[in-house]
Amino acid sequence: MNAGIHNIFIVFTPRDMPRFKDLLGEDYQFGVNLTYAVQPSPYGPSEAFIIDADFIGDNNVAMELVDNIFVGHGLKKCLEAVVKNTAESGKDTTVFGYYVDELKHFSIVEFDANGTTISIEEKHVQLKSNYCMTGLYCYDNRMVEYAKPEAFCT
Repeated sequence: MNAGIHNIFIVFTPRDMPRFKDLLGEDYQFGVNLTYAVQPSPYGPSEAFIIDADFIGDNNVAMELVDNIFVGHGLKKCLEAVVKNTAESGKDTTVFGYYVDELKHFSIVEFDANGTTISIEEKHVQLKSNYCMTGLYCYDNRMVEYAKPEAFCT
């Protein structure tokens, strides 16, 4: 909402869907339009792009994992800049990282000197960074194609 996103597609497990629909409702409220879908099996975030490909259409997309809440000074300005940059360039992806000392429980993102992501490691033993993945991502529209299983087989 802080980034000016007003159409939100929410993907849940079959067990969690009724609870969240009861909590959030189905009508336009909170200044956003909510659409829901079920992810039958836990195949990860990339499957959500396959499930909601029609909803995304030709638009760029942001993803926030449901177990994350983002608040803080400057967040709105940061999100607006990311959305604007992605929309204008049509080819940028933004990965949000957060500095942590306890690394073993997180996926870690490594950045180069310019802040460009160069690797992401899933709970690896020898990590290259202290920045964990936060569960907030902004992608250009190519992510819909990248998420398809055949993209991994080429």
